[in-house]
Amino acid sequence: METVIKEKWNDILDYLKNEYSINQVCYDTWLLNLKPHSVSEEDNIITICIDDEKIGKNSKEYIQNKYGMFIQVSIEVLTGYHLSLQCCRPCRCRITTPEWI
Repeated sequence: METVIKEKWNDILDYLKNEYSINQVCYDTWLLNLKPHSVSEEDNIITICIDDEKIGKNSKEYIQNKYGMFIQVSIEVLTGYHLSLQCCRPCRCRITTPEWI
């Protein structure tokens, strides 16, 4: 599951941008730097790492509220995996960052 998401991550972001008519400025600001941190097959959860320093203060909450469902649907459409979305800040992500990020 994690490998498929890794391979399709850029396609997932492109789908998200096009399907939900996200303009280039919003895409570049809020979505372009998102990276999957981990995928829990047991719990069906994908964790996305959001760097407030790069994106802006309170970006984690904003992205979850504004784009969370769109991200989940985009992942499901392109991979067939129904995953819940969890977001974390880099301080938590650095603990076990996969090599493909």
